[in-house]
Amino acid sequence: MALRPTTLRCEYLENPRGIDVREPRLSWTLEAAERGQRQAAYQIRVNDGDLWDSGRVESDESIHMPYRGRTLESGMHCVWQVRVWDMDDNPSEWSRPARWSMGLLNESDWTAQWIGLESDEPQTDNTRLPARMARREFDLPGNVARATAYVCGLGLFEFYVNGEKVSDHLKDPGLTNPTRRCLYVSFDVTAQLAPGANAIGVLLGNGRFFAPRPSHGIQYGLPRLRMQITIEFEDGTSMIVISNPDWKITDQGPIRANNEFDGEEYDARMEQDGWGRPGFDDANWDRAEVMDAPGGRMEAQKLEPIRVTQTIQPVDITNPKPGMYIVDMGQSFYGITRL
Repeated sequence: MALRPTTLRCEYLENPRGIDVREPRLSWTLEAAERGQRQAAYQIRVNDGDLWDSGRVESDESIHMPYRGRTLESGMHCVWQVRVWDMDDNPSEWSRPARWSMGLLNESDWTAQWIGLESDEPQTDNTRLPARMARREFDLPGNVARATAYVCGLGLFEFYVNGEKVSDHLKDPGLTNPTRRCLYVSFDVTAQLAPGANAIGVLLGNGRFFAPRPSHGIQYGLPRLRMQITIEFEDGTSMIVISNPDWKITDQGPIRANNEFDGEEYDARMEQDGWGRPGFDDANWDRAEVMDAPGGRMEAQKLEPIRVTQTIQPVDITNPKPGMYIVDMGQSFYGITRL
């Protein structure tokens, strides 16, 4: 086997989840056992050919081959493979399977509402606004076969299921003008859900949606959330959990202020242990309020997330006056302080 396809990508991403491109572009790289080889032809199949089988295509191209199969629908899951022929017309084996799933392609697919918490905080320059904590409990009647969550929290969000953070993402979603488009992120939460009582929680930060310094950006309003989870059960039934006024929400958590210019103020005395788990007493929390839509279209976030990539140690710590410490990290960076 002189030539082998590897590193399959869909819309630049490996195994992307929740994309909204109706004819996604497929790419692969080639590994050769000898110098001077090249691809003479390729064949792509999706879902074992049930959705698409390209047949043999005479081409040396391997980047951005558009999907040309059956119409893709919201929430559809696709598994694809490719094989190639080398310059001597020797076929490779089929590549290892790669995946992509479709997001919510139409506004009508969204039944969730925008929710949040109104505030009496004055809308003036340098306004300090606490992070919001939103939660919802629900019961599942059986074993989960597949569950996908679609989440848009503006300005920034972290998503929890049964008390555990769902992913290693940081600072979702990507920055946009929310009056034009609002990015949602898709998560596979099949393994996190179980029959019986479940709870979901979302931590909502300001990002640049609520700008604590309006002179440094546009003020779009108070943080808000739109999310829904599509749950399929092993018996073939399904249900949807959506953001609506049945949620509970509070701004009485430990994050007392947060913005990208001044960082975060955290008061550990105000932590609410177990807030993302079933059975938490949220009697003192407020009922979520329906908020106005930001105005932009809902669009899948198709990019690599921000993640922790390294740990940086300080090069110097000074104490210029009582109660104040200045930590010099030796470089500029986007990160989180660990004490």
